[in-house]
Amino acid sequence: MCVNCNKKDDIYLPTLMIPAKSRDGEDIVLEMYDADEIDMLERMEPEILMYFLLKRIGENPNREGLIDTPKRWVKWMNEFLNPKDREFKLTTFDAEGMDEMIIVDNIPFYSFCEHHIAPIVGYGHIAYIPNKKIAGLSKLPRTLDMFAHRLQNQERITMQTAQYLMEHLDPKGVAVSLTARHFCMEMRGVKKHDTWTTTTKLTGVFQSDISAKQEFLNRIKK
Repeated sequence: MCVNCNKKDDIYLPTLMIPAKSRDGEDIVLEMYDADEIDMLERMEPEILMYFLLKRIGENPNREGLIDTPKRWVKWMNEFLNPKDREFKLTTFDAEGMDEMIIVDNIPFYSFCEHHIAPIVGYGHIAYIPNKKIAGLSKLPRTLDMFAHRLQNQERITMQTAQYLMEHLDPKGVAVSLTARHFCMEMRGVKKHDTWTTTTKLTGVFQSDISAKQEFLNRIKK
């Protein structure tokens, strides 16, 4: 009998279930019943978990090249996924009558595929047509980074970037197009290198006015 287990109809149910692979490569589910053991694991420093992960994949975490790897990896994950400058003020100025398309293109961005935590590397193109306000130009790349520096999929980054700018800038329309390589598809699975995925989100006049949409698409073609 385990302490602190979930119980229903005299059957103890697992408190935590984690999909996994057996050492033979079979799909299994790891079940944990003891809440105290789960709490102990949750309170473990991530460096300890990385240390044992290195051991599990056949490495010697005590050798010279790996002895500081758990510490480095945790620091790098925190820097990327929780950047100090994630939150920023979207600086705006009076548009002074500017009512034509503004584009910042070829913005490098990096993210992690949420399914395999493999890199996504690419370029973004962001355009908007002002209503009453224009944005500080650096805020468009910052907006993209704010949503890219997470465990993500490209489609969601594209939509979130466009929706954020529509909400906070109140323009006549926003257009966002991302083109990226996915290392979850290049280094594993089908292993098709140098393949590019493009996603686009159009809002406001970019969606309702075919000429605005076409102008944006023509101007980002390289």
